[in-house]
Amino acid sequence: MQQAIEQKILSRIYGNGRGWAFSQADFADLGARSTIDSALHRREREGVIRRVIRGIYHYPRHSKALGGPTSPNIDQIAHALARKFNWRIQPNGATAQNLLGLSTQVPVTPETLEAERRLMDAELVRVNEFANTALNPYDAERAIATIPRHNAS
Repeated sequence: MQQAIEQKILSRIYGNGRGWAFSQADFADLGARSTIDSALHRREREGVIRRVIRGIYHYPRHSKALGGPTSPNIDQIAHALARKFNWRIQPNGATAQNLLGLSTQVPVTPETLEAERRLMDAELVRVNEFANTALNPYDAERAIATIPRHNAS
């Protein structure tokens, strides 16, 4: 049974293609959390996937020029976090303008708004300072912990 779940996890990872970022929550429908965590940890040890930050993994693209895996796409990481924590996110500022084709400017630090309902309060969170630390799990976790939270007015 456990091998069947591991095969389904691998099929889902391969089906989403290289560059996909995901968490355990993306496989919650396949079985017990401990089984899924074990399978993801095994695949990480084998080098099939990479751990970006605690609980977020990435199926890397390979670059011939770099001779190895590429960095994860910050947008993919943001969406994986949103799925994991059940957030609704959307690009903001120059990031949104670039994605809509209204600007050719590519922002250095992508900006995403996250709207989360807590006791009828909507909070806006800027996901910044994340792009430069996505490869180092410890720095990325520290950066996420320091994201400023602003009350919506």
